[in-house]
This record gives sequence, structure tokens and C-alpha cells, in this order.
Amino acid sequence: MFDPHLNSSVSLLKKITSSKQTLPQGISGLTFVGIGILSLAALCHPLSLFAEEPTQVQEANSTLKEKRPGNTTIRDNQVRPVSNEAANVANPKLAQMLKQLQKCQEEVNKLQDYTADFEKYELVEGTGPVRQQMKIKHRPNPFSVHIHFLTGHPEAEQVLYQQGFNQNKIMVKLTGALSLLKSSVSLTQQDPRTMKYSRHPITEIGLKGMLDGVINMWKDDLKYPDMEVLFYKDAKLDSKSTTTYYAFKTVHPQPRNVARFKETTLWVDKQTLLPVKLLNRGFNPNGGEPVVVEMYQYSNLQPNVGLQNADFDPRSYNF
Repeated sequence: MFDPHLNSSVSLLKKITSSKQTLPQGISGLTFVGIGILSLAALCHPLSLFAEEPTQVQEANSTLKEKRPGNTTIRDNQVRPVSNEAANVANPKLAQMLKQLQKCQEEVNKLQDYTADFEKYELVEGTGPVRQQMKIKHRPNPFSVHIHFLTGHPEAEQVLYQQGFNQNKIMVKLTGALSLLKSSVSLTQQDPRTMKYSRHPITEIGLKGMLDGVINMWKDDLKYPDMEVLFYKDAKLDSKSTTTYYAFKTVHPQPRNVARFKETTLWVDKQTLLPVKLLNRGFNPNGGEPVVVEMYQYSNLQPNVGLQNADFDPRSYNF
């Protein structure tokens, strides 16, 4: 049981998913095929930020430093006191956090391509909890993605999508009983089957989609002065992790008149400044502890490996 407060009943799931606590304009996701297996340790209560107590983001002793291979100097990216511009918003702590995350956006935008292991947990309306694990190849321009499922998908073995190719349809290599009828199918992005195992479309998958999505949400949250903003300089991904990361967390004290998660936490690699994990917990309709709605985690990330068109060609995978 990954959350002692998560009732598996259909009624609770409908309450949670019907609140549509989704990120505006992007987060890691996938169509028809969903994405990633649930990391149980990461979802244990309380939230797995074990290293230290959180400090307010705007405090001068909260630091964000970057160091790249071959660069003997460490640029001082210390979180500075709130600027005049930030002071004009309702939540200056959040404004300062967003300023720091611009450095992460810059690093993500430099990526030409990458391969990674990808894990996902989602509460999907009409389907229920979806836990999956996969290997991913991703190229931002032109937007291209190849997914090979390792666990958690009963219908698909692989998924392939390349913007501008195959009439922008998603190619799915089938598995199980479905594969006895045909080896693969092509689905439009509007096909309802594309969202059977996911809360987000395939065009929002990837590090950029994950980071841009949470930043867009936090920008909209600048209007909430009572939202708690926390920063962890030595956070762990889960109870078994030995590596520490920067972590940024926000907490809404109460439901809003717009869809919002109660808690959102983003983990960032200290060396690369790339985002590696996002955890969203929703308000529990029965009260008590917040419910895990979404979890996305990237590991074994290999950036700029020189992916070619052949890496996103269906003939390369016997579709």
C-alpha cells in the first residue's frame, strides 16, 4: 500500500480525478501507453525529503550552485533577497523560487536529445492507479519520442511519435492478445484510447514538459500570499537514496476555486541543474493526508547522445 489514506474505491478516485488537479501547459505524460512504474519508497508518508528541515526560499543561506565538468569555477547562484520586482507580487517567496528555476530551464533548453529510464505513477480517471516503467529516447526538435515499456502496460510494448511524421499519429506496437490480430496501430492524438493510461498527452512528455508545466502553474500561483514555499538543499528522492538533490516545494493550505494540487515537489540534480522528479499530491476528499495523484521520475539520464531519425523510425523496431 503506497499511501495509507488512499481509498481504492471508485467513488474516491472519481472525487480526486474529477477535481482535475492538473498542470497547465505541460508535464511529463504519455498517451495510450502511460509512463513509468510507481516508486513505492518515494510515496511513503511522510514525504521523502529526509536530509533536513526545509528553509524558506528567500533566506540568504539557502544556496543553489552549479558546477559543470571542465569548469574549475563554481558560479555563485545563491538565492538572493527578494528583489523589488518580486516584492510587487502577492507571494515574493514564490517569485524568488521561480527566478532560481530559470537556471534549470536554461539547462533543459540546451539539451539536443537524451535517453533515460522513466518511472510514472498516476491516478487516471476511468482507469485508476497506473504504475509503469519504461526506457525513453527523446529529441525536442523536431519533437520525437520512442518508448519501450518494461512493466505496467497490458496493451502496448512500444510507442513511437515524431512530429510531422505519419500524419502526426502515435504508433503503438501491441502486445498480449491484441498483437494476435495486428502488430501495431496508429492513433490520432484525439483518440480517447490515447488517454486510457495517462493524465497527459504524449506531446507533454520529457524534462522540458515536466519543468515548464510546474513553472507555469507556479507563475499562476503568485497571486496566493498564503501558499507555503519551501526549499531543501539536501533532499533525497526516497528513503533508500544516498544522493542528495535540491528540492522545491509548495503547499496550498486550502482548496482554491481553480484546480490545484495541495502539495507539489520538484527535485533538481545539483550538478546538472536538470529536473529529475516531480511529485503532486491532491487534497483528500475524505480529509486527512493528501493523496498522491502524480509522480514522475527520470534516472540514468544520458544527455546529447546524438539521436538520429533512425532512432524514431518504426522500421528500426519492427512496427
